[in-house]
Amino acid sequence: MEVIGAGLPRTGTQSLKKAFDILGYKCGHMESLMEEKMILEPWYRFIVKGQPMDWEQLYPKQGYNAVVDYPAAAHYKELVTAFPNAKVILSVRDVKGWIPSWEALITTFSRLFYWFMLPFARCIGWRHPIMFWETTTTLVHKMPHSGFYHIQGNPATAFGWGEWVKFDDEASRRFFEEHNAAVKEFVPKNRLLVFDVREGWEPLCAFLGKPIPDVPFPCTNSGTAGPLEMARRNFMQNFKKTFGKGGRPTDSNDYD
Repeated sequence: MEVIGAGLPRTGTQSLKKAFDILGYKCGHMESLMEEKMILEPWYRFIVKGQPMDWEQLYPKQGYNAVVDYPAAAHYKELVTAFPNAKVILSVRDVKGWIPSWEALITTFSRLFYWFMLPFARCIGWRHPIMFWETTTTLVHKMPHSGFYHIQGNPATAFGWGEWVKFDDEASRRFFEEHNAAVKEFVPKNRLLVFDVREGWEPLCAFLGKPIPDVPFPCTNSGTAGPLEMARRNFMQNFKKTFGKGGRPTDSNDYD
């Protein structure tokens, strides 16, 4: 692993992933869990089942040498320790813009899964989206100061009902600022770049020792449409991969 992204979701992580791809890295992202069983399975076992994680094999075994976004950013300490030579990117943005984007991610993504993807997957016995849902909801609900809480019911149920989820903007702000402060304290300064994607190629390439590409710095997922489009696109890609040749899914018991 050469580069570890420690920034929270909705800090330009999708743009950063595309930038890494352009620079020649193979970069993991939250969407990698939706697309690849071999990435989802160890995270599911670690987060949901509480089993040990082989950090040194998690991404490199699948050919990845960079990673951004959740769930990796939630466990940046383990990854930074496992890869002592890896450089670390803390993606940041203005907290006032981050709060509504974070809340949109939670509500939009969860409603899409809860009302459409999960019923469909359960109906046909397609295990992968169900495991993705359990992994991501368990991860987020383990963060007590993430800025939202469910009012009643179990997390897997409450997370899908907008009227059962209440946000606290001040708690979201503290969560954002405390996470960034913790990363800066934990990661040695010579290994860390605090980066706003609006800065473009120059600071990123200088830090990584890469030439500046002759293409604009990628800009994706602007506004609140990003989570919905990412979920829809990756669900369809996964669906086509599973059902492209016809027949029923074959992953029903892969993650038990």
